[in-house]
Amino acid sequence: IYYKAIFEDLADDFANCYALVDEEMLHAYLEYSADPGVYYFSSKYISKEKHVTIDPTIEVENFLLSSGKPVDIESVCSALSHIPNEQIIGIIHSDHMLLRNAKGEYYHIDIFEISESELKIIIDIINEYISVDEYAIWNDVWNAIRNKMPVFIENNPYLSSLGVRNAVARYCSDKFNFGASVISLPGKNYRMWDIYQLYAKHHHSFSAEEIYHLSKELDTAIYFDAIAEVSVRVSYDKFVSKELISFDTNAIDEIISSFMSKDYIRIREIDSFIAFPNVGYEWNEYLLESFLLSYSKKHKLLNNGLSLNNVAGVIVRREGKTKTFVDACAAVLADGNIELKKDAALTYLAEKN
Repeated sequence: IYYKAIFEDLADDFANCYALVDEEMLHAYLEYSADPGVYYFSSKYISKEKHVTIDPTIEVENFLLSSGKPVDIESVCSALSHIPNEQIIGIIHSDHMLLRNAKGEYYHIDIFEISESELKIIIDIINEYISVDEYAIWNDVWNAIRNKMPVFIENNPYLSSLGVRNAVARYCSDKFNFGASVISLPGKNYRMWDIYQLYAKHHHSFSAEEIYHLSKELDTAIYFDAIAEVSVRVSYDKFVSKELISFDTNAIDEIISSFMSKDYIRIREIDSFIAFPNVGYEWNEYLLESFLLSYSKKHKLLNNGLSLNNVAGVIVRREGKTKTFVDACAAVLADGNIELKKDAALTYLAEKN
């Protein structure tokens, strides 16, 4: 038993004993007063046998296993107060037997209940998604598990979606590669950029709401540049494959040039599309944005990143003086004839979109 455990358990009894101020003093006192040969004294604990070795990892594992459900780190540290907090935290984060269930909350893998037949169903669900999209998103897999496997869910009542995902990842480590939110076949270590592009490749048409939903499932920003390589945004709510649209690039570039009386023009200043040639979809700022991103030979769009709900930035000539977004901001501010103070400048740039 650890001196620290004895000292903390009997703290009230030691309150008036001013010589016993900590576990080290208790150790010294016990070693001095105990009958010879009855106990053996290590630097941290007292034992009845001479060769006793303590394994903090086993203690942490046993505590979480005996708990039978996920436990937060603070509770583990409190229960095992004889082990330094830093050591407990290190064990929890590195021990392959301990899995994360939520932020700051872990459980022992052996409390996870799953039969071979249940594991096969989950593997089949994952493979079904991968066969269609080349990847599976855990949220989709989790929803399918909850719909198809109510008994499995009942048998693991304390585990969250993340907790089940981490256990399944452990059981299927030879069959799939589990990323943060994405599951793929071994050797396919997809970046989030790849996932957005694969989504666009496998959907000839999709909506803004669908791509927003994907970003929430992945818990990431939307990778518009990946989407733009294979898709065109033809309206606020619709993206289509590049295979479904074609542009008369030279003619459109000439029309854009006719709007530009200087080295740049704000994209929102082009508010009439009557002169633009028919491309099978009605012209608007979103379609213009896509054309500038992927097709224009004479112009490019400078902005601070794309947005699902807005089109912003300036159109510049590829051979012109304005090369970067910072250059564009400087030009807009210079032409705006405003007071060059931070708040006023930022407000003006926002107003000008």
